[in-house]
Amino acid sequence: NTRKSKPLLLNDDKLFESIAISKPPEDGETEADAYIQSKRHWTAETSVGFASTIGTDFCIAEGGAAGPTFRPQGLNKGFAVLSIAGRDATSGNMKVLRQELVRSPSANREYNMRLFADKAADLATQVITGADYLPHEQPEEASALKFDRATQLRSNAEELAELEPKA
Repeated sequence: NTRKSKPLLLNDDKLFESIAISKPPEDGETEADAYIQSKRHWTAETSVGFASTIGTDFCIAEGGAAGPTFRPQGLNKGFAVLSIAGRDATSGNMKVLRQELVRSPSANREYNMRLFADKAADLATQVITGADYLPHEQPEEASALKFDRATQLRSNAEELAELEPKA
């Protein structure tokens, strides 16, 4: 809830005000389109704000709707806007380096959360490594980057034994 998030937004009045006020749809724009556009703005402002304030090399911001219920009329499947901010190579200022809209074919929350996390990891890897394209399905190589989010498997000996040969 953005209205309660000011402490999480660095208690920064300017950052909070720039993202807390929702705008009504413009002429010809649907409520769903306006909501998605607000997430584009929110993630851009948040990623740059955090990267600038904290002084990190990169910052990832994600905003959207995972499901299974959706507030904006006309939105019935999950989506996420991913923004990665970092230092501009020329000016040294923080800016959005990449932003991507990810649309899901589903309203399944767990599926969407995994999809959005995978896409964020892929996008971050592209930005950090300078790669133009990394396919979502990576070849099984010892040097391939891996992101482990299946924490529920770590306490299941049978599942771990099955995964061990793939590690």
